[in-house]
Order: sequence, then structure tokens, then C-alpha cells
Amino acid sequence: KKNKEVKKSKENKKSMENKKSKENKESKDVKPSKVKAPKTGQKMNRVTDVKAAVKALELVMPKYSTDEMVPVVDELCARFKKNPEIFVGAANAFAYKSGVQDTARAYAYLAKALEVNPNYAPAYIIKGDLAWSNDDIEQCKMWYSKAIQVAPTELQGYTKLANILRKEENMDSVVTLYKKAKEMIPTFPCNLRLATIFQNSNKMSDLNKAMQYYAEAERDSMVVEDFAAHARLYNMLAGAQDAASDKYVSYKKMLDICVDGMGMYPDSYHLLNIALQASLKGYNQVRTNNDLRKPMADAALEYGKKLMDVAENDTLLTVFDLTNYGLALKY
Repeated sequence: KKNKEVKKSKENKKSMENKKSKENKESKDVKPSKVKAPKTGQKMNRVTDVKAAVKALELVMPKYSTDEMVPVVDELCARFKKNPEIFVGAANAFAYKSGVQDTARAYAYLAKALEVNPNYAPAYIIKGDLAWSNDDIEQCKMWYSKAIQVAPTELQGYTKLANILRKEENMDSVVTLYKKAKEMIPTFPCNLRLATIFQNSNKMSDLNKAMQYYAEAERDSMVVEDFAAHARLYNMLAGAQDAASDKYVSYKKMLDICVDGMGMYPDSYHLLNIALQASLKGYNQVRTNNDLRKPMADAALEYGKKLMDVAENDTLLTVFDLTNYGLALKY
């Protein structure tokens, strides 16, 4: 019995060694890159739309080396060779989806895109992005300007260039650029964009410009956050003022902006919250003036009650809200 067990053990060991030897031989004969590539190619063969092709490239690119991806990309580009979008998509994938920022290949595919269509703005946008990555600001501005030149009714070139000008603190040029964008693209909310830009400044002169642009903004394009940001500017202004009468005017304006916003967003927790704060702060500036004090007290109570309802439903209620509502009841 013992001899049989020893014999069987030797046979199993020999079988395992033969199997391992066979696997090692197969492993040496086949290169990993040639195992992966056919699978990728099979997936790409199903793509019949250029936008789907670009999306597929962005998804697949991180999984393979750029060398492995070149034949796959070239096959797709050949399939859609009359459409510059595929070449720009390939350039974007090599530059930003590969994990190594293969700029040489990105530039090569951008050149092919511009051969197909010299006025294809997205190609110039990617060129500008690559220049920005290389800290070449002048080249960056040149390519974004070129994108605007060839496609003046497309917004991306304007916003990209404006961001560069903002970093250079060239605000006059930003205003000029956005006004040009408004002329070419009538639906562009120029004043609202300028307001959001100026509000991020630490200069009081810029904050005043932000208030002006918010006041002139295209109201239909404003969301809750825009009304809230506009109202908070007057809170900042009041903080810099000394006279109680001036502070009252600022808090009253703050309240009016919230009321205007609630005409579009009546159940906004943020607008109700700011309206309650503005009412209480305004009240504190005119405690001795019965004519001005009562409207502020009434407003605080009205928006405090609404805030309690909205906050309770949205589970947003805070101790600060309860404290302010308590003050509104007291006043």
C-alpha cells in the first residue's frame, strides 16, 4: 500500500512539472502587448460613430501604453479621416488620458486635424491647453485667440483666454473680451460672468463693479447661488461702513436681492436664510426709528417662519437658524 502511495505521489509531481513547463513555454512564445491589442481592436471595431470613438479612446487609453494604442488610434482615425474631431479626440487622449501626457503624439494628431480643417477651433484650444501645461503663457494666449478668430460664435475660446487674462490681473481686457463675446453670442450672460469674476477680488473697487454687473445681469440666467452671492456683497459692504444709516441701506439692499431671487426660487433655504439675517441686521441699525424698524421686524418674522418650514423639510435647520428665528419672534 505504501509503495502504491509513493508511486502515485511521483506521478502527480511529474504531471504538475509537465504542466508548468508547458505554460512557461507558451508564456515565452507570446508577448503581452500582442495579447492585449487584439482585444482592444475588437472593441473598437464596434464603434461606428465619431463621438463614441472619442469616448472609447478616453476610456481605453489609461489601460494600455501609448505605444500599444497607436495602431488602434490610427485605425479609428483612418475610419473617420474626414472628421477633424477624431484627430482632436486622439490628441486629447494622448495628452490627458494616457497618464504620461504624450505631447509629441498629441501635437502630431492636432496637425492632422488642422490638415482636414484649418478652421477647427477645438484643435487650437488643445494647443493652448498644452502651452499652458508648459508654462508658455504667450503661446497659450495666441492659440486661444486663434480659436476665437476661426470660430467667433463658440464660447470656449473666450472663457479660456479670459482665465489667462484674469491670472495676469488684466481685468480691462477681460471686460473687453466678454463684451465681444456678447456681441457674437447674444445668449452669453456677459454681465453675470463679469460679476462672478469681480466678486472674487479683495479690492473694494472690484467688489463695487461686481455689484454693478450683478444689477445689470441677465436675470433669467441667474440661479440661487448668483442671487446669494450678490446679496452677500452688500453684507461685506455694510461691514466696511461706519454710519448706521449707510449700513441700513446696505442691509435693505441685501434683503431686496433675496426677495427678488425668491420670486424665482421661493423655497430656497439659502435665500431665506440670508433674508432673515439681512432683516435682523437692518433692524439693529434703526432700533430708534419706528418707521424703518417695523418693516424690518415684519420681514424677519415672515422669512424666519418660511425658513423653519423649508429647513425642517430639507433637514438643513441649524442652531444659528433657530437663534435668528428666536430674535425675529422677540422683535
